[in-house]
Amino acid sequence: MAEASTLTPISVLMDYLRGVESEKDAIAYARSQIDTTFDAKDISFFAVAPFGTGYLWEIHMGGDGHGWIKAVVDNLKSDPEGEFWFPAGGGKIITARMQDGEPLVMVMTEDDSKRIILSGQPALPASAKMKPAVKKGEALFAFGVAMAATSFSFLVGAAVFYGVCANPGATLPPVDVATLPHSQWSLVQSTTVEEVVSKLEMKSGKWSVEKRRNIIDDLDDLRAKGRTIDARNRQPVAAPAPAAAAATPAVSKPAPVQTGVAQPKPADPAAAVIAPNPGQTPTRPNGVQPK
Repeated sequence: MAEASTLTPISVLMDYLRGVESEKDAIAYARSQIDTTFDAKDISFFAVAPFGTGYLWEIHMGGDGHGWIKAVVDNLKSDPEGEFWFPAGGGKIITARMQDGEPLVMVMTEDDSKRIILSGQPALPASAKMKPAVKKGEALFAFGVAMAATSFSFLVGAAVFYGVCANPGATLPPVDVATLPHSQWSLVQSTTVEEVVSKLEMKSGKWSVEKRRNIIDDLDDLRAKGRTIDARNRQPVAAPAPAAAAATPAVSKPAPVQTGVAQPKPADPAAAVIAPNPGQTPTRPNGVQPK
């Protein structure tokens, strides 16, 4: 006889499948209930047992894989009038009894669960060995399959990316800088003040320039004035005359004295007579009137 477990699962479900004759179908149904009810399949267990015209099934999440399905079958067959219970996890219990010749399994409310637990009736022993929902190695195999699928998806995505996005497509021809618009300065740099470039256009691989006359009012007058000013500025400027040499005062030399010639004697200053004005008496410089 299997040893009863004292480890209560996190969640327990049990029910009866009426009219199911195949154990394989009962197992498939129990597994489907694990898939739709429990989140952790790797710690889930299941068990099935034939009863009457159908199968009882039991599933656990958590615990050590010991269930109550065998105890339910044995006690209902030995005492069809009795009512039995076992824990369902979360403070609730599951009751099992016969009704209309078939087992009736129900999850009780918390209040009814407390009432039955406190009644003193012992719970059924968890003596049935259950099967794990995921066999040993299946989790690792499932992980490997998932990684392989991820790798394959990545490979396909990389191939699509290379074929659609990373493929550079047609090769573009190199750019001839000499044919760009900003390289055509030589075509317009000779434009005079009387011209305006109206169009710079490329046709058949060659650049062409169209110019029009630039009309400037009084341009001829301005040019005439400019020529006059330019001619005036070009006239030679006379060099300044050298300054006249400063006159040197002539030094008078005494006349040579001639010998043998009587030289006039100088007049006596006292004998000089100042000529008076008309009507005046002549006087000498010393005021002496002549006799």
